[in-house]
Amino acid sequence: MRTRYFLAMSATALLLAGCASSNTNHGSASPSPDLSAPDSDLIKNALSAAPSDVAKHATVKTMDGRVLRKGDNGWVCFPDHAAEPGNSPRCLDQSYQGFMKAYMQKIEPHTGRVGFGYMLQGGKPGSDTNPLANGPQDKGVWQSDPRPPHIMVVVPDTKDLEGLPTDSDEAGPWVMWSGTPYAHIMIPLAVIGDLSEI
Repeated sequence: MRTRYFLAMSATALLLAGCASSNTNHGSASPSPDLSAPDSDLIKNALSAAPSDVAKHATVKTMDGRVLRKGDNGWVCFPDHAAEPGNSPRCLDQSYQGFMKAYMQKIEPHTGRVGFGYMLQGGKPGSDTNPLANGPQDKGVWQSDPRPPHIMVVVPDTKDLEGLPTDSDEAGPWVMWSGTPYAHIMIPLAVIGDLSEI
């Protein structure tokens, strides 16, 4: 169990190193486009979620599955939902795509290997504890501020995440939706400074 955790952390360190070397500029984010915007705007917004070395070969899709651009590295980037406040495009590897599909279908995910997702423009407000919450009126700890830029990590066995921090207000990685089938590691990047300056 601990071995999986350490493997996840090692892989995360590699991702952070790749993130730092990609010269991704968080300060000049592609603004959130309306989904009726030209495909070129949606693609630009979606690719801003990931480091350039990942984004340049990623497939781009809308959340309803429409392919905007085909890629060849197994990653899929999605533009922001313009109907919601903020700007939160995401780019997911194959394992994390399966996790997100299960989450959206409200079924238990079966993650076969460690998976990663980039949200380098940050994320929308949401619940730290309740994966089904739609707003602060729902049960759970609701964060009303947008999330900082972050990396997400899913592991095959969520029991490996037990005992890790679950408070998003503390510096460093923490577990979102702990104790549920959708538990995953959140690694905020803002706390280590703007990676565009590295």
